[in-house]
Amino acid sequence: MKIEHVYILVDFSQASLNALRYGALIAKQFNATVHLVHVYERPYITIAQSGVWNLAVDEEQDAAIRHQLYQQLAEVAKQNKKHLQGLTVYEKLIADLPPYKFYEDIKEDKLTHAIAVCGTTGATGIFHGELLGTTAARLIRYAPIPVFVVPVDTMATRIKHVAYPTNFQEDTFPILKRAYDFAKAFKAEFSIIAINRKEDAEFNRYVTERFKETQELLGDSKIRLYIYSHPSVVEGIIETVIVKQVDVVAMFTHGRTGLAHLIKGSITEQVATHLRVAPILALKEIR
Repeated sequence: MKIEHVYILVDFSQASLNALRYGALIAKQFNATVHLVHVYERPYITIAQSGVWNLAVDEEQDAAIRHQLYQQLAEVAKQNKKHLQGLTVYEKLIADLPPYKFYEDIKEDKLTHAIAVCGTTGATGIFHGELLGTTAARLIRYAPIPVFVVPVDTMATRIKHVAYPTNFQEDTFPILKRAYDFAKAFKAEFSIIAINRKEDAEFNRYVTERFKETQELLGDSKIRLYIYSHPSVVEGIIETVIVKQVDVVAMFTHGRTGLAHLIKGSITEQVATHLRVAPILALKEIR
């Protein structure tokens, strides 16, 4: 897995500051450039032109806002100097876009080997978490690059254990390999989690066989397999992560939108919304 640019979404909350520290950790490991990104709305005024009222940006007020925001980003960088030491850091303001679509303002060549890092406070209600989705969940859904989601209560120290949940029902080995490469970059333990929803012995046999094939493909016999019985895949993943003291959960996401998302949803988004003890690394197929 190659990472050249780390885009850290900063809204000056504690969650985003925690995300910054993880972003710095990733940037140091991959020798990547850090971009502190803040998304804001420009101030608009109404003006009359040829008898028609139109909206226009209040340039003077916008300049003042941008100056203040750049100062705040610089202050964040200064306060986190210990974490950012040795890294190339840029501050970037993006106007009039939803935070989860910040990438639309980034040049394509700067997204080829990039990762987005954001903090999350998780779901705060049915509309925020389950129906509409958090900013983090929407970022996972829409972003064309990997997304690293950091719960507000986690603190970046070391990444020693990366886990990849899968039932091996889809051919996602290229995604699993990227998760494995991420773990190896940190010299971390790598394990696979499989949730058996019906305590099905055939499921256990199938997963174990595919796991052995994966060990052979990766050439690593030290990878571990954890099969956990739980009626809920999401809750089963979260419980396994807690019990096995996982530091990062790497997951495959289709990035479904529209009707497909409403019908099938996203296990990755649900885990990112409800997991409190470890960050999520959401990975999509490279197109």
